This record gives sequence, C-alpha cells and structure tokens, in this order.
Amino acid sequence: MNLTRPFILLLIVIAHMLSAGALHADSNVYSSDSDYLKKLDEAYLIQRKVDKGRSTKSAAIISANFENRVKKVLYSTKNDLGGVKVNKDGTYLAFYEYKMNARTISILEINSKNIVWEDSSALYLLGWSGDGNILSYVGLEGGKSFIKEYSLSSQKTRKAKFSGHIYLAKWDNKCNCFYYMYADRKSTRLNSSHTDISRMPSSA
Repeated sequence: MNLTRPFILLLIVIAHMLSAGALHADSNVYSSDSDYLKKLDEAYLIQRKVDKGRSTKSAAIISANFENRVKKVLYSTKNDLGGVKVNKDGTYLAFYEYKMNARTISILEINSKNIVWEDSSALYLLGWSGDGNILSYVGLEGGKSFIKEYSLSSQKTRKAKFSGHIYLAKWDNKCNCFYYMYADRKSTRLNSSHTDISRMPSSA
C-alpha cells in the first residue's frame, strides 16, 4: 500500500504527540493536511468534528509543540479546511477554507491568530518561498487558471496564465523565484515583468 507523504507525516505527528501526552484519544478527526516546522518542533494540523455521516460539522487549525506538550487552537470555523502550510519562520500559516462551495486561500498570522490576507478564487496551494515571504498558489479568474504569488512584504499579488496541471513548485535562491513544473514536464517561472511566463528547459 502506497502512503502519500502528508499522510505519513500525519501518522508520525499524532504518534509523537500521543506518546508525549500532548493529545488524548477523542472523537475528532485529524486531517492528512498537516505541516511540521522542525525549527520550532511544532506541528500544525486540521482537526475536524464530524457527524454520523462523516460530514464536517466544524474544523480548526491547531498547533502542537512536542517539547512543551502545548496544544493551541489557531483558527476555527464551521466550514471545512485543508492545505495547511507554514512559512520558514513559523510566523505565518496558509490554508484553504471551503466557503459557499468555493475555496478561499487565507494567510493567518500565527501569534495574533488574525487573517491578514485571502483570495476567494483559489484552487490549491503550492508552497512558501525559501525566505518565507511569498506564497505560491493556483487560482481562477474568468474561468482561466493562473499561477499566483502573494508577497507579504509588498502586499501585492502577481500572476501568470497557464494551461495544464502544476505538480511541483520549487524555490530557487539563485534567481529568487519559484520554478513550476507542468504535467507536460516543462519547467516555468514568473519573469521580472510579474505578468508573463518565461518557459525554461526542464533541466533548469
């Protein structure tokens, strides 16, 4: 049986927390949408309360520290949640929330627990930049898919139209940019104009 990396991570996280006494057995469902920040020894998970039909009644993003065994609720809602990704310094956390049958991607400032930005045209998250300042994701506008990058420092979004499915986003410190790998095995990055796409060979 092949287990995806997020699911394996979730099993490791919950096993570690149970052994440390940070969690106890309960009726909540912990999602495989989780992230772990080694620097802080902190795990970020989605906890769902479900009804008998397994539909989500409410959901919350929780953080659990392995060292001090403290579990905190960072965000809670009656909507379903997914795609948790924390940035390098553990200061911001990105996730998506299902609102009115649509996905909204939000950025949460962890210390204040405040939502500082959101985009209601989201499809899925890709990841944070190496410096933790830029969030990469895929969104929709006018029925067309766009790669989008939101900068915390400038509070601006840049985008590039694309076709096909992106299955990898990798941060490159040399160009200070993301490279995107398409399903057609071509590599792409946003160029300096912030609006167009520069196609690069797959070996780039």
